Formats: sequence, C-alpha cells, structure tokens
Amino acid sequence: AFLSFIDGGFARTCTGFLIEPDLLATNEHCINSAETCRSMTAVFGYEFDPQNRLVMGPQLRCDEYDDTRSTFDLDVSVIRLNRPVGPEYVPVDITTDIPDPDGPLFIIQHPGSQPKQVSFINCAAVQTGVDGRATGSDFTHTCDTAGGSSGSPVFNADGVLVGVHHFGFMDDTDGIWSENRSTHADQIGAWWKGCCQPVDATALPAD
Repeated sequence: AFLSFIDGGFARTCTGFLIEPDLLATNEHCINSAETCRSMTAVFGYEFDPQNRLVMGPQLRCDEYDDTRSTFDLDVSVIRLNRPVGPEYVPVDITTDIPDPDGPLFIIQHPGSQPKQVSFINCAAVQTGVDGRATGSDFTHTCDTAGGSSGSPVFNADGVLVGVHHFGFMDDTDGIWSENRSTHADQIGAWWKGCCQPVDATALPAD
C-alpha cells in the first residue's frame, strides 16, 4: 500500500503491507504515534494496469495505533485499519519458516510517492546480521529504492518475506554504510509472536 500522512507538520509518504486482513505493517519511523496514524491514508492497488492506465484500489484509514505493536529496535509498526481490505489483497506471513536473505531478492514499493514498482534487477543481499537500530538486526542489500520506499517488504525468489526495507544508503566517506538496509524478517516474526499473538491454550502444560 502507498501510505501518505502528516508528521511534524509535513506531508510524508512510506510503503506498507498487510499481515492480516485489517493489520498493516510499515516502519516505526513512518507511523509511530496516534497523531501520525490518524492522518494516514493507505491506498491499495495504486499502480499501472496491463493497459498502462493508472488505477487505484481501496483507500483505508488508520483505526487504531497501539504502541505495544510498535518496536523502535526493529523499526516496525503494525497498525489496525478501519476495515479489512478485501480478499483480493492477500496478507504476508511474518510468523513461519522465514529463511535468511540469500540469492535474488525483490522489493515491492512506492518510491518517491510513485505508483507501485518492483525492484529486482541487481537486487540481492550483501551482508547479514549487521547492526541497525539493534545489534545484528539488519542486512544490507543492493536493491534500487528511493524516498517513500521505507516499510517495503523484501522477498526472496520464492516469494517469501525475508526483510522490511528501512534505510537508504549514504555516502561512505564518513564511515556510514554504502548499501541499503532492511530488518531481518525472522526477528520481526519472533517479536510479533512474542508481543501480539494470542496464546494457544492447548499448547500449555496442564496444572
């Protein structure tokens, strides 16, 4: 989804993706308060169709921001939309069998406030387990992104989520990284299961 919102009095954009029919994940540095959430519009299906016509799908608003579903260390926020999007938009699984980023990758994104684009040419992980906001939380990658790509899902060639893009590269002359960065999806999945998933009572030991 293409996300537009107000932060600090300025209009900003990011990218998000469904993890449940009415739950959307994006970066914490994009949506990190009830105020930014209230100003947010998520536009699904903002893309060019096969006839090269620009189209838009459902436009939803934020229904709820809960800071327990937000993590600064992994730069992820999960927000509840005002309604489920619809069965044509399939949520991304972030909780099971998440491999390390390896081989060809692709990113679905809205760079520079533009319609949906897919980055896949020369798109691959470089280093894994590098420090981001937390120790060992990130991997670096060579996929082409731009402002507005924050919060984009990163998939491997099998279409399995392996990361969430959150930082663009910087000039390395001052010792700052020179590749883009994504948070490891397995760490996001572990956090999500620990913070926000219901407990399966049948799996608990008997008294």
